Amino acid sequence: WRDWSSDCALPIYTAILLYEKMILAHTTYPPVYFNLHELYIQKHEFAKAIACDEKATLQCPTEFSAKAYINLGNAYILNKDTLMGVKSFKKAIELEPNNTNLRKQVEAVLTKTGYF
Repeated sequence: WRDWSSDCALPIYTAILLYEKMILAHTTYPPVYFNLHELYIQKHEFAKAIACDEKATLQCPTEFSAKAYINLGNAYILNKDTLMGVKSFKKAIELEPNNTNLRKQVEAVLTKTGYF
């Protein structure tokens, strides 16, 4: 028996593999995409997060599309592609124009990056 709690990298790696397999099977379950996004961001694998988020915008049910575009925008910003990040945020707002919390989140990110 091995105590996996002392080895953080292995559980993250295992989780990434499992989530990637589910995405290859074209899952429409949003937490798979959102959790994989977070793991890629933690590992500073921003290009992989972008690819995951792009799939999420296509595969997830429409009620989760805005969150998928926010994640995509954040990944683009972290990958130093502010223009694509802003485009993703704009799409999220188009999907949920009355969501004031979403607008505030986007404004905060854009202010932080100096774009707003």
